[in-house]
Amino acid sequence: MGAIRDVSKGKSRKIACVVTQIHIGNVMSSRSASRDQWRQLFTEWVQKAYWHPEEAAALSLRLDPEYLRLVAASEPAALDTSEEYATYRERIDLIERLQRSRSEQHGPSPKAFLEWALSVELEIPKDLKGAIERMSGSVSDWRTKFQAAQERADNLQRQLDKCQSTINRLKNSNLEDKRLSLQKIVIGLAATHYAYLGKARTDAAKRISDALYQLSADPAKAGSPLAAVKLDEDTVRKHLKAAADELRELT
Repeated sequence: MGAIRDVSKGKSRKIACVVTQIHIGNVMSSRSASRDQWRQLFTEWVQKAYWHPEEAAALSLRLDPEYLRLVAASEPAALDTSEEYATYRERIDLIERLQRSRSEQHGPSPKAFLEWALSVELEIPKDLKGAIERMSGSVSDWRTKFQAAQERADNLQRQLDKCQSTINRLKNSNLEDKRLSLQKIVIGLAATHYAYLGKARTDAAKRISDALYQLSADPAKAGSPLAAVKLDEDTVRKHLKAAADELRELT
């Protein structure tokens, strides 16, 4: 005689169920229990955080996992020769593959198992599906919640992108102000100390380059960062011209 737990009114008590007709090999299963008894069994199982593959496979075939575990321990040879047991083993293999694909340490949660079963059109007892949905919400409810959460996430991402764009614009504006200020300093010093006139070709670029080389010639004396200030004449001339052209456009 098999046993199914009755969890009505929050209490767990065992009720006897008549085991007839359905066999696994020559060993009886508890599948012949009444609809109410199965509803009670499923209600208890869907409260668990996760199912081991063997448990999920048994429940999906309307078999009592605990009863099946006892049968496997007492008469394993009878199970091995059963065609129905082969179906049970095949379903375990499917669920174990699901578990590996999701890198789950344990088996799937009842809700995750239901979603997967529906996605691959795996036939499962309607009262098991109903018990899971009563505990976790229907798949359609979860899909609606997911879509709402996804929409909120998309809105937050758009706001984040907008904020980031504003920050980048402010940063660029700040950098641009600094760059223009440095150009004014360079042009002012070049005009004051090296007779740089902007348009007419002079030796200002060469004199500035020579001064920078002299400044960095003795790293020990110059020290950081003066040891790295040397620039060749062409580079100095290019930057002087670019600064003069841009500042001229601002006037």
